[in-house]
Amino acid sequence: SFKMAGVIGIDGHIEISRLKNALKLIERRHPAARSILIDWNTLEEMDTEMEEPITPIIEVKRKDENTWKQVWNEDQVKGTKLGQSCLTVFVIQNDDGAVDPRKCELVMTCLHAYADGVSLMHLAHEMLLSYENPNIEWELK
Repeated sequence: SFKMAGVIGIDGHIEISRLKNALKLIERRHPAARSILIDWNTLEEMDTEMEEPITPIIEVKRKDENTWKQVWNEDQVKGTKLGQSCLTVFVIQNDDGAVDPRKCELVMTCLHAYADGVSLMHLAHEMLLSYENPNIEWELK
């Protein structure tokens, strides 16, 4: 199926624990953000009070300014497996000792059936607002 991607360049270091908390807020706000592919023959209840967000966060070492392109090229040819989220967040950043440790990119990918490009950017915007303010109280959709 067709995948969408959004890339956000950030001057700063992303704290993964804060990003996970932001994703949990977004998943709570948007039911579609909790979407996973299921096999209807083995349908099981999902625990919506999970410690970890449903959306996987994959950390990638930033090699150069084109690392995000490689990540996107590799992700768009991968299939989405049963039980896997329709959304994936990649955090591409340098190690603390790198030449430019404060430059990173967030790459959000999703199945087009999950979101279009505009919706994906709205979701990314809300995720970043939730990252900045972990106490934000979103209205549920």
